[in-house]
Amino acid sequence: MADQPSEWHVEQLRCWFIPRQGVSALRPARRLQAYSKRGLLFHRILPSVIKGYPVKVVDTRTLHSTASDASEWKVGACLFKALELQPELCSTECDKRFIISGTNAPSAEDTISQQIDQALKENCIAIVWPELTVSPELREHILKLVRDRDITDELEAPEILIPGTWHETTDHGIVNRARIYNGYGEERLIYDKIAPTRTMVGERKTSLRVTVYVSWPPKVL
Repeated sequence: MADQPSEWHVEQLRCWFIPRQGVSALRPARRLQAYSKRGLLFHRILPSVIKGYPVKVVDTRTLHSTASDASEWKVGACLFKALELQPELCSTECDKRFIISGTNAPSAEDTISQQIDQALKENCIAIVWPELTVSPELREHILKLVRDRDITDELEAPEILIPGTWHETTDHGIVNRARIYNGYGEERLIYDKIAPTRTMVGERKTSLRVTVYVSWPPKVL
């Protein structure tokens, strides 16, 4: 897990001041409002606490060629054909709940290989798989593929890799957890779903923080 950039945190104001990179004061704003009319030109401000959750900031900016221009971003959204989930159902009082214990997708490993190859060719800045569809075994297969790439490969690695989410047991119960990686398979942060739900065993505001993943420009996960 990456350390938080403490120099961005202003404790007295209970805020994070995150510097932006590659920002031009002369570039037209997306909402037709000039930068000269904004309070800050070169920073983003985030509170250090949101709805009682402390905010953790992870700096993971890269030199991806399209990262500085959001108009050129492409995201690889990966799906599986004929995916079958294996839920475990239980009831407590009036609630019916489930956890996903496994999945079944024909030729899932081959499909993942093709998806990563295509995303690299398309120069995707992020590659994402859906929630609760990538088992820990498939996640390790994804990471092996990106970690074992030939160092002479001229195709750029993505900035963000999100191999779905999975139900994991923690000290706070069972959570719906996403593990976020950079394009080289290095784990950058762990994100637990915050919103309360009635369809998950133990998943009721189990997250201990809100995590901000700082790239080009800051993205909030």
